Amino acid sequence: MDAFPWNPTTRNRAASCVKRSIRYGIEQGVLKDDPLRGMRKDRPLRRERLIDAAERKLIFDSVHDRAFREFLFALQESGTRPGEVRKRRVNTSTSIRAYGFSDNTKRCGQPGARA
Repeated sequence: MDAFPWNPTTRNRAASCVKRSIRYGIEQGVLKDDPLRGMRKDRPLRRERLIDAAERKLIFDSVHDRAFREFLFALQESGTRPGEVRKRRVNTSTSIRAYGFSDNTKRCGQPGARA
């Protein structure tokens, strides 16, 4: 990988893809062992940039699907990862905007959340 002018994050992702491909080959019986066993991956760079209010407005104005807009709103307001928001059950009588998560889900510090 030294032949490519990649940053540490790209190098990390490339190594992950190659290593996963090798594991798949081993699982399928095509390969006998991992020739890259012990290879260390670069530590990915941290994302430091936050979107500002104008960018956030542009994103929300560009989304026409109500369900996806509410999904984005839930991400923004709760701070949870997309998979966590997606797995939540929503009370159908209220929208995400009203924090209508069902009572049997863990709350993540939303306004009005119960302890």
